Amino acid sequence: MKKKILLFVATILLCIASIFAQGGSYLITVSANPPEGGTVIGGGMYKYLETVTVKAFPSPGYTFEYWNIGGVMIFTGPVHTFHATYSYNVVAHFKKTIDIKENIPNSEINIFPNPTTGELRITNYGLRITDVEVFDIYGRKQKAESRKQDEIDISGLSAGIYFIKITTEQGVVVKKVVKQ
Repeated sequence: MKKKILLFVATILLCIASIFAQGGSYLITVSANPPEGGTVIGGGMYKYLETVTVKAFPSPGYTFEYWNIGGVMIFTGPVHTFHATYSYNVVAHFKKTIDIKENIPNSEINIFPNPTTGELRITNYGLRITDVEVFDIYGRKQKAESRKQDEIDISGLSAGIYFIKITTEQGVVVKKVVKQ
């Protein structure tokens, strides 16, 4: 009986040791395809079975499509969670949705305050603004109030990062704004 118990305990210890032997650290690299399609976070060194969360933030004019993890397409949302069992190359794939041509120097138009709690002012240095649009980090157009040509109210939007697309007679400028 004692031999059977010792054999059972030894088997359990061997199983536990083999699990930990698979341990170690794994490198999770993240990238975007195409590179200008967005920003991806969540890469780094992870221990065996540690939870990895990767997030994709599309650039204005792009939407998130899918993840490619270790050569396998994963169709989920822009936030994906998995467990580290190997070193993986994680790629977020983005699709271009709108064509934004920034042909006005960024210094010609400014938005303040940034970060903001809602009310934004646009300095346009004499450029006539013809349209102002607000996009979330997923490239979706958001509703915002525009009282004047050089003011926009995003107080009705959730806290986060937004892109303000300003169209003038001379072209388009996109500015990133943080809503608190």
